[in-house]
Amino acid sequence: MKKPKRLYIVCFLIPCLLLSNGFAQEYVSQWHLPEGAKARLGRGKLNNIIFSPDGTRVAVSTSIGIWVYDAHTTEAVSLFTGIQTGEKEKFLPTRPPEALTFSADAILIASAHGNSIYVWDTATGTAFAILDEHPDSIKALALSPDSAKLATAAGDWTVRLWEVGTGKYLNSLTGHPSAVNAVAFSPDGKILASAGSSLRLWDANTGELLHTDNNDLGSISKVVFAADGNTLATGGGWYRTAHLWDVKTGTLQKSLKGHTGKIRDIAFSPDSRTLVTALEKLSTVPTEPGRLYWPLVFSPDGKILVSSGGESRSNKVTFWQTDPGAPLFTLEGHASPVTEYAFSSDSKIFASGSEDAAVVLWDVKTGNQLATLTGHTKRISTLAFSADSKTLASGSGNEIRLWNVYTAALIARLDAMENVDALAFAPDDKTLTSGVRNGIIQVWKLGITPQVVSTLRSHHGLISMLMFSPDGKTLASGGADGTILLWDTQQ
Repeated sequence: MKKPKRLYIVCFLIPCLLLSNGFAQEYVSQWHLPEGAKARLGRGKLNNIIFSPDGTRVAVSTSIGIWVYDAHTTEAVSLFTGIQTGEKEKFLPTRPPEALTFSADAILIASAHGNSIYVWDTATGTAFAILDEHPDSIKALALSPDSAKLATAAGDWTVRLWEVGTGKYLNSLTGHPSAVNAVAFSPDGKILASAGSSLRLWDANTGELLHTDNNDLGSISKVVFAADGNTLATGGGWYRTAHLWDVKTGTLQKSLKGHTGKIRDIAFSPDSRTLVTALEKLSTVPTEPGRLYWPLVFSPDGKILVSSGGESRSNKVTFWQTDPGAPLFTLEGHASPVTEYAFSSDSKIFASGSEDAAVVLWDVKTGNQLATLTGHTKRISTLAFSADSKTLASGSGNEIRLWNVYTAALIARLDAMENVDALAFAPDDKTLTSGVRNGIIQVWKLGITPQVVSTLRSHHGLISMLMFSPDGKTLASGGADGTILLWDTQQ
């Protein structure tokens, strides 16, 4: 493995190329994960950041203006600070825009400032249209897929439609019982959704009301269509609930409850099968007041969440259904507090390790204890299943043990150079990596007699996390020194 790239970030996302994060400082930092490069984006006090739908542009709204960057090179494309109207220059308001949206092709940006709207050309940084006939402050914007229409939602309980090319006011959609906080066009541009405390679907061409739902939804702040146009998701508000709607009929399909904070954003996956909700804050919900439960681990199939006592040092492990969030059963088999646990890749077997130096295997479906693996002399510090779910690796002190999951037989005993805090199998199960207390990663070639074939040195302090990419070409390591390193496993 060649020298790693050092990344000062807090998470490793294999499917993503870019991770952006807004800080309290007056700039935005963005990291291109494969290259490990950090770029400073924008100047002035940060208000908002959005990616264009095609992923090619990033817009950063600040107190100075709106910066537009090439998302791949991080080079500034343009800065919007004002517009030319004859011989007089009209500048943006001193406050950043309250709402910001890209066109589908990333050529245009619409921004709302009070009751005025600016439509910008991202290539030149000039505004070719100003729409300032809204009687109230604008809360949300949406450009149609063909960039021909702009929809605006405002505190006056109305939605207005505008012709982008001319700035002409087209229509006013009324009937909401309160302020409208969110608008969105369907992927084909034929339907417009608007929401506040209720949801309405409109014909985007005629302004005809197609469907309405007057249930109190708690002041919706986000509306988004799935890519296939068949499903609509709404979220936000006081009730901490996201809703899924059938676009054709306008009927509520499902309410997604259980959020522990206000929903700030929602997004569908490109295949329309997954919905992601982002909360205002992340928190734990203990089953007993004042008690913190950690670590929290999902089963690979996403159907089960596991928690333990955390700081309460419990020798029990609780299984929860992720839908509807009800407890399944509690596992009791350790004489001392549980320290580590892991699921097999097929989600059929669960392993737990404890301060009692034992590892217990459980049947995930029934909660029955399958076997107890003994032989370690110190607390279990880490556990990892092989990709084929046939082998379990356990770390305790400077000892690593490999177990046959189905027979509970010991396969091999490995001596690490220091206390082991992290383990990970490569996807082909031919390699095992171990992270030890002195910041070193040992790479083991597995076989009849496992051997160390490489030693990776770069972290300062213990290794807390090891993870392979799905193709096995990259290894990520996280350390107590606050860094994540990416290693090329092919060299």
